[in-house]
Amino acid sequence: MGDCNGSESLPTTRNWLKSWVSPLDLSPWMRSFKWIPSSAEDLAATERTILAYLKTQNHGRFVPLSAGFSVNGPDISHASPRNRIWTVSINGNLSDSTTPVVLVHGLGGRLAIWAQNMDALGHQRTVHAFDLLGFGQSSRPVFGTTAETAEAQFVDSIEAWRKEMKLNKFILLSHSLGAYLAASYSLKYPQHIRHLIMVDPWGLAAGPLNKSQERAQLAKFPLWLRAVAVLLQPFNPFACLRLAGLWGPNLIKLCRPDLLRTFSTMTTDEKAIVNYIYHCNAQHPRS
Repeated sequence: MGDCNGSESLPTTRNWLKSWVSPLDLSPWMRSFKWIPSSAEDLAATERTILAYLKTQNHGRFVPLSAGFSVNGPDISHASPRNRIWTVSINGNLSDSTTPVVLVHGLGGRLAIWAQNMDALGHQRTVHAFDLLGFGQSSRPVFGTTAETAEAQFVDSIEAWRKEMKLNKFILLSHSLGAYLAASYSLKYPQHIRHLIMVDPWGLAAGPLNKSQERAQLAKFPLWLRAVAVLLQPFNPFACLRLAGLWGPNLIKLCRPDLLRTFSTMTTDEKAIVNYIYHCNAQHPRS
């Protein structure tokens, strides 16, 4: 975005804060002192707890992205066996007569968020759910520093996963951030998409807003809330959860009581979904 008068300007306050805050990551230090009571083993255990409620047979595995994918540079044509995507499949042994469904989660969730839908979706077809690269139990590589590069790497990681899964055409059912990436994937690889279904997609506005409409939208929020939003922009959205440490699960219960209500039809153990969301997002971020 250019300067108003075409001249160079000093870094904005937001960019200055970002340059100062971004390198400051206390989560490894806090985890070493058990301030963050979470680990990869905890995440895997809480996911098994939720998936145990499924009535349909399922199995999980790591799918290595070794067929021409790497996020370690602008050239992603070299194999990188270190990157792998955690995948859970339902009815994986069904014949190829039906089109499989692929589930892509949103920002705060991971594949087990689809648990309430998996039995119904897998009634007569194969269902694959996976953790996006950098999320859940999948590998956490360092992505590019621009939105365009990171988006391309996400999209190409999905394509590398598809090749390893040997899928030709599939139904892509996606939510939130996952819906945005699914749309981007479908634009680049339309030959593999039978249907694209986006639930509450991010980044797909009804139309561009003019200046007066933007001001009207901002005016709906109090001034103090807008100021806090500007100050928090440099931070990772889940930094507060990690900073909360031992109180992280309680913070989720306070901020997302809707999750407890939603999953109450599946399990009476409210700790199951709270602990899963906590361990998904308390892991050390890479980028």
